[in-house]
Amino acid sequence: MFNRLRTIVPGRIRQSYAAKFAIIVVMLALSVAVIGGAATALMSDQVEQGVAADFEATATGDAQAVDNWLKTSAVDVRTVVDDRRVNAVIEQGPNELNEDETDDLESYLSSFTSDRDGPTTLQKVHIVDTTSNEVVFSSRSADSGETFDAEEVGWLQEPQFDRRNVDISHPYEAEGAGGMGTSDSYQAIAFSQDVSNDLRVVAVHDLESIGSVILSGSENAEYSDSYTMVVDMENTITMYDTDLGSAVGESYPVDSPALSAARELPARTTSESQLVDAEHVPATGVGAGEEHLVGYAPINARDDPYADGEWVVMVHAPSDQAFGFANALKTYGAFATAGGVLLIGII
Repeated sequence: MFNRLRTIVPGRIRQSYAAKFAIIVVMLALSVAVIGGAATALMSDQVEQGVAADFEATATGDAQAVDNWLKTSAVDVRTVVDDRRVNAVIEQGPNELNEDETDDLESYLSSFTSDRDGPTTLQKVHIVDTTSNEVVFSSRSADSGETFDAEEVGWLQEPQFDRRNVDISHPYEAEGAGGMGTSDSYQAIAFSQDVSNDLRVVAVHDLESIGSVILSGSENAEYSDSYTMVVDMENTITMYDTDLGSAVGESYPVDSPALSAARELPARTTSESQLVDAEHVPATGVGAGEEHLVGYAPINARDDPYADGEWVVMVHAPSDQAFGFANALKTYGAFATAGGVLLIGII
């Protein structure tokens, strides 16, 4: 075997110790470069996969939180519907209550809205006459007796979907300051249930403040520019956990590949993530104008009969920030590998 190798190796190399040593050094340098490069690439890939998994887990957790909020808010409406004072309105009619009964009902609606544990987004509760669109009783006394146009409020329009037999409206602009705002209007969403042929119980929530209450995408200290948005089936941003929900009511980029992929997922247990270019990131988001890592999940549970629509959760962060450690690992790994090769060359 060695005799065959001797016939292959040129005589000048066989007769020169320097040439043989040089070949060995080159082989060592190449080995260090290949092993160092492969190890660096493997470690950085594992770090990137870990970051992507974290974003997917955040999307799944926030999707669960949104679904829980929808269900809890629907239960609130059913709680009001089942109350004895509301039943009295249903049985007797709104015009048949005496003054004490009316005061008792309005006091109940007011306390139901205000006396709640922890942060809340519930703004007001109405009992509405659907034949005239008049608010006959309300937790907000200024709204009692008001008549609304069907185009002005979401609770008089076709609902987006329902939870626990309670209709959930499209987002709409409501009059008055919301729970965390000071302007004359805010983005709202209404939960409603018909309780008779002409009466409906309506609960109005402030969408601009809810993102900071239930979403967690901006709470990761490692990613100062991370944020989460919830997007409805019409590509409208319904929740935003940053800057008091300033982007709520605006459109999410409809050509975003991440949004399209999120629509295809059957349930929140199958969350995914991907890199998207700057033009596919909302201009109102933190760190706009940069490539982003986006994790996403639908709010639907696997057994949800409405799994073909509804809302999706999108967790964002600039890719340079999300993969900062992985990029640093690549840089230091490249320097370490180059240093090893250089050291061998010096030897």
